[in-house]
Amino acid sequence: MARYNPEMKEEINRLIAENVNDIISILDKNLNLVYINDLQEDISGFSKSEIINRSPVEYLHPDDIKGALELLKITLKEGKAQGEFRIRKKDGSYIWVETNAKFLKSASEEYKYLLISRDITKRILARKKIKTSEQKYRHLFESASFSIILMNIDGLIIDANSAIEGLVGYKKEELIGKDFIKLPIIGPEFRSAIQRKYTALLNGNSLPLFEIQIRKKKGKLIWVSIDSSLIRLGNEKFIQTIARDVTKRKKAEKEILNSEKKLRRLFGAIPDIYFFVSEDTTILDYKGKKKDLYLLPADFLGRKLNKLLPEDLNIKVSNGIKRTLASRKPTLVEYSLPIGGEERYFEARILYFSKKRAAMFIREITQRKKAELLVSKEMKKLKQLDNVRKDLISRVSHELKTPIMSIRGAAELLLDFYSYKLDKESLELVEIMDKGGRRLEQLISNLLDISRIEFQKFELEKKKENLTEIVRSCSEEMIYFLKQRNLELKLNLVNMLDIDIDKLRIEQVITNLLSNAIKNTPPGGNINLTLKKTNNTSVLSISDTGVGLNKEEIDKLFTRFGKIERYETGLEFLDIQGSGLGLFISKEIVEMHEGTIEVKSEGRKKGSTFIVKLPI
Repeated sequence: MARYNPEMKEEINRLIAENVNDIISILDKNLNLVYINDLQEDISGFSKSEIINRSPVEYLHPDDIKGALELLKITLKEGKAQGEFRIRKKDGSYIWVETNAKFLKSASEEYKYLLISRDITKRILARKKIKTSEQKYRHLFESASFSIILMNIDGLIIDANSAIEGLVGYKKEELIGKDFIKLPIIGPEFRSAIQRKYTALLNGNSLPLFEIQIRKKKGKLIWVSIDSSLIRLGNEKFIQTIARDVTKRKKAEKEILNSEKKLRRLFGAIPDIYFFVSEDTTILDYKGKKKDLYLLPADFLGRKLNKLLPEDLNIKVSNGIKRTLASRKPTLVEYSLPIGGEERYFEARILYFSKKRAAMFIREITQRKKAELLVSKEMKKLKQLDNVRKDLISRVSHELKTPIMSIRGAAELLLDFYSYKLDKESLELVEIMDKGGRRLEQLISNLLDISRIEFQKFELEKKKENLTEIVRSCSEEMIYFLKQRNLELKLNLVNMLDIDIDKLRIEQVITNLLSNAIKNTPPGGNINLTLKKTNNTSVLSISDTGVGLNKEEIDKLFTRFGKIERYETGLEFLDIQGSGLGLFISKEIVEMHEGTIEVKSEGRKKGSTFIVKLPI
């Protein structure tokens, strides 16, 4: 047998220190580490060589240093002490430890501190979580508008919120410590029932809301609803009871019950068929002629709808009854039934009658349904005709495009290369043919755009463009027409405005609006074109000093074929040619760019302003 000696004792102590689940460390009188076990490296990440002969104060959270030094003072004075501190790990994070300190004094009179520290980070986090949860509960508890009573599992009141005084007349201090069931507010007739309910709750059963009558401190009787549940605060279970005053509702229900007879007499005077049904859809009563009934009274009275009606109709009507009883709002159900060898249509209007009853008024709508079916058929025919119209416009436009291009090409050829060979009369005829061809080509182009819009084939090819240059270019193209009508165009454009657009389509919009302004402005008038940037929007406005618009014309302006005809005296300068499609197509183009187009005018002879906004 091996002899026991000091070296063996030291080895045994070392083995114990290295195999426990706590950090064991020893400090000398200068508070430097002279020993620490291996576990600290697993927890802190520091090796022994990194921390031996250094003060552990260096690894404490700054807020905990004062407390740790105080703990060592107490240890020196009383021989032991305990505290909780945060120590820094090698990765910079902190953990919480619970430290038990003991004072050691050797024969050499040198004293040391033995520290046994345990990682309690999870415990601290759990404690904080519980504290936060309790604070939230306390806030809700105190701020609730309804009364809350907190009892232990023996039924003794341990707390109540301030709303309880308004409900029962007693201050919460008068209730705390009392047995809830034995309170003077609880009548003897309710006590045993409440006891049974709370026993069931404590046995793990859910407790549905129930109602009792209580007597307030000054003797007034009121009805309250009681909603109780088990809650856990920390490690303890409590019964939480929420109480609400339902006296007004109970009174209203009583009044409703008292008025049922009056309502029955009133319903009896109504010519429609009606049925009284319970909340489970049992038919309780009816009024109606036998020839209008789906079944004889002996076959349906006292029976549920699912035993009487086809399945799909039963589901519709039953759901309607549930909705009406829940919301107290009428529900409308339409259905059909074969009666007397004929499919007849009905409308059931379900009305709230009382808490557990509904009244169904049945009105036959067979004639109305037949009329609706006829209208539906005619609408279908009209839609088919409209599709034929759309298709015809598309086909005719495509068919006309080729010969018109030939006519225009021939007219341009004569004007460009052979005009010197033509006499005056022939030249005028060719010019008329060229102008007419241009107008017809524009009309066909507009009709094709309309067709693309209607068939949802109108697509954009967007890319980044300088809108300022596009506006300037479109304005220059209109110079001939401006001079022809003796009009002045003023431009006020932002230097450069890049925007994602379909260049050709936006040019089409700008040209259309400029052309519209030129046509409607008298000779000698002015047109102002402004382009600016506002926030993330480009704003293009075209103002003229022309004929102006009234409200009726503005409403019509952007509609398909919404051409405005004006034959008033003094408006002879107007160019009334056009199909009325340009502004409609312009609106579609702008809206496809997720923009807006609008017009403003103060009335006749006061000019107009068209405003186009496009997102940047």
